[in-house]
Amino acid sequence: MKYLFLIVPLSIFLFSCKKNSTQKANTSSAAYFPNTVGDFWKYKVIDSLTNSYSFVEVNIIGTQLLPTGNTANVWTFAYSTHVDTNFVYQSGDTINFLESNSLRVLETYFNPLILNNAWPKTSYYLDSIKVIEQGPFAFSNLNFENAFLLKEQGAGPNYYISKIEWFCPNIGMLTKVKKEFDLSPVESTYWELVEYQLQ
Repeated sequence: MKYLFLIVPLSIFLFSCKKNSTQKANTSSAAYFPNTVGDFWKYKVIDSLTNSYSFVEVNIIGTQLLPTGNTANVWTFAYSTHVDTNFVYQSGDTINFLESNSLRVLETYFNPLILNNAWPKTSYYLDSIKVIEQGPFAFSNLNFENAFLLKEQGAGPNYYISKIEWFCPNIGMLTKVKKEFDLSPVESTYWELVEYQLQ
């Protein structure tokens, strides 16, 4: 019986060592805006409406030819309950995120980001994004020397969106606070980067 007490802790220790040895360190991308097949991000998402949290895994899994003739990369957002798909491509200095079903614009970024630069995201919700800060940013023992704080606001009939996002070149989105209302609260979340593996 005394050997059993030795075997169990030893097994746990060996399993832990093996698990840790297979974990890879976070790696940044060679691209200013990461958008390469094989890129991966994992976020912890806190939902203040339900007072709960979950994890979302973002993967770039392939390419898609759009009706416009643009070739987009396919991003999947794997939630605990479903998977969303976006088509992401660059046109000039603008990176566009499109919803896969409707092809409506969900997100836009400028490449490169410049302090105080602003641009419209969509024309129908008077939605605009502005770079309001640049500098070091740290959270959860992660430190980034050069990050940009993006502020988005949009409004329309019975609709409002507010988003604050820290973005780091060669990494992507670090954190995001998003509040969206469409007659009633649709989303109130905080996203935080946990892990990433980029090409």
